[in-house]
Amino acid sequence: MIESPRVRPPLQLTNHHVRNSDIEDPNCRQFDELEASRQALTSESYEHVGDPLSESKADNITRLYFQNINGVSWDPDGGRWPFICESMIGVQADIACFTEINTDTNQYRIRDAMEAICRRQFEQSRLIMSASKQVSRTAYKPGGTAILATNSITANIRHHSRDRMGRWSSVSLSTNTSKHIRIISAYQVCAGCRAGTFTASSQQYAQIMEESAATGSLARPTPRQSFISDLQQFINQVQQTEDIILVGDFNEEMSRPSSGIDNLATI
Repeated sequence: MIESPRVRPPLQLTNHHVRNSDIEDPNCRQFDELEASRQALTSESYEHVGDPLSESKADNITRLYFQNINGVSWDPDGGRWPFICESMIGVQADIACFTEINTDTNQYRIRDAMEAICRRQFEQSRLIMSASKQVSRTAYKPGGTAILATNSITANIRHHSRDRMGRWSSVSLSTNTSKHIRIISAYQVCAGCRAGTFTASSQQYAQIMEESAATGSLARPTPRQSFISDLQQFINQVQQTEDIILVGDFNEEMSRPSSGIDNLATI
């Protein structure tokens, strides 16, 4: 389990080693969940978590990198996405996990353009992205996650999945043992942050209400409660045959007694 720090550009991401042989609409930025939580950040929050990066990565090392990128600032040239891909080359990341893409990757033109940029940057690549089903009039849509696998590691991909609300993406990798590896890139919204009509939290709450109404359920869990419950259910389904590597921005400290992520880490 890796609990990631909040970091800001330039990219200064978290890595974990697994050994094996159209333009954003500024008027939409009514509420920024990252900015809402910045008051709680300290200088220590910007320190990386994980193994120190080595300039010479051994052949038997798979480098997994994570960051909350706080948006790609999408424009006709791809915004920051080409720079992000170049950064992954610089740190020799085999698998990069991202949260808060803040881009409507359900739009085909955006998804196709991001994949085309990956093809230009890498010999082989697989890009798995998740976003809520809420429709955006522009490229900007808060939330979302992604996993980018590059070069030789793509041959180990068995299958992938996307959460229906864009809260996580996952990829399953084959290994030289009978048990596979499941990598999950996840984002949990901030506590008590639902201001505005189009925040990641508001999108999730609207879908929770819609699903409850469709099933006749009276339950109205908060987005954070739903995140822990649904993610735990997903992990329970796959961990019988797969080892789990969960990375993400969970907007909470695992040391707190009320931490849902700490409880999830013990399953």
